[in-house]
Amino acid sequence: MPAVLGPTPGGLRVEQVLPIIRSLAKEGLVGMDLVEVAPSIDLSNAITSITAGRLMVNAMVAGLQSQNR
Repeated sequence: MPAVLGPTPGGLRVEQVLPIIRSLAKEGLVGMDLVEVAPSIDLSNAITSITAGRLMVNAMVAGLQSQNR
């Protein structure tokens, strides 16, 4: 992710994180913290900010879906 203050190679990809979020939601995930996103240094296409938002929306949807089961 380009818009972080401390980039580290070899991190998880979005495709790897989404199933983890869904699994945690099934187990009763009650909170999630998104850190290290710096929109002011994001690329012009805002890829980091968009991806971070996508992860948070997926976490909220997974949480709501798990409550309805």
